[in-house]
Amino acid sequence: MIVGGLGEPEVRCFPSPGIALLLVGLLAPWSTGGADVVITELMYHPPSDLDGDEFIELLNTGGSDIDLQDWCFDGVVLCFPPGATIPAGGRLVLAQDATRFETTYGFPPDHVYTARLDNAGERIALMDGTSLLVDEVNYLDLPPWPVTPDGLGPSLERVDPTLDNATPRNWRASIDPGGHTAGTTNSVDAAGLPPWIEETSHTTDPSPATPIVVTARIHDATTVELYYRIDFEAEEMLAMLDDGTSQDGPAGDGIYGVSIPGQVAGTLVRYRIAASGATGSMTFPRDDDTVTYDGTLVQDPALSSNLPVFWWFMDPVDYQASIDHRYTDLLEPAVLYHDGTLIDAIQVRVRGQSAR
Repeated sequence: MIVGGLGEPEVRCFPSPGIALLLVGLLAPWSTGGADVVITELMYHPPSDLDGDEFIELLNTGGSDIDLQDWCFDGVVLCFPPGATIPAGGRLVLAQDATRFETTYGFPPDHVYTARLDNAGERIALMDGTSLLVDEVNYLDLPPWPVTPDGLGPSLERVDPTLDNATPRNWRASIDPGGHTAGTTNSVDAAGLPPWIEETSHTTDPSPATPIVVTARIHDATTVELYYRIDFEAEEMLAMLDDGTSQDGPAGDGIYGVSIPGQVAGTLVRYRIAASGATGSMTFPRDDDTVTYDGTLVQDPALSSNLPVFWWFMDPVDYQASIDHRYTDLLEPAVLYHDGTLIDAIQVRVRGQSAR
């Protein structure tokens, strides 16, 4: 990854008899190390909740072996010892606890670091022996980053190791059946990045019969579809277009739009977006999020209260199931809506005459 400086480099030339003196000032505190070693996988919050199951994976994308002596990490504590190398096209797996790692993954790690990866996200950086930045990632456990790697099973994998890893577009949750690909090619590995969906918006708290306009800025897609659900009915599909006539603004500006038909008061309206193109597909919410839909609630003009109003929705089938096992700890899916915010895929249980 090429990282720009924090200040503007200043270059001055002073001619002299036969010699040009080049003075370079105001160097950035971090600079590109020029090596082909990149961070490709992080198990930052293992499903076991044990720090010893963490790991970091490195890949040498170049055609030559690289000497790692005196290369160091920032974010965890590890400086590579004399003799440490990473072969051309090879991978290294770094762990927090060698014994625990081998028990979990079936092979020993190549090196061991101290400290731990932050479950909520942090900067992990690799510097070469002269303290020049080689690669870094500032991962998070919140959208637009993948959410499921935060303790729900999969690792966080890089899509294309040759492209910028600063963008969450280049990271996805592992889809390997084992939840990771430590030491091997990533399960989401691809040439090029998939389409990207951002700046999504929709009509919030619409009045009865008012269409719900959904827009999003979408990159590198040839087809964009919106799937919506009314309460708990089956999904319906609408094409999202960037044609200037779909509530999307000017044609060809990258903003896609569509209108969901207006509904009656008290209706729950949820939607998801699917974009596909030459380099793959992407959804909003992401398929490695914990929710499936965003959405809104059609307001009831007759409802008035000085107290906060929370709307709780359950599919009748799921509600009946919760009643049937109300004396157990089994959970059923539900949807919560409050003050313009929809919270999809919550889990609830019912106990006696109250819920908790």
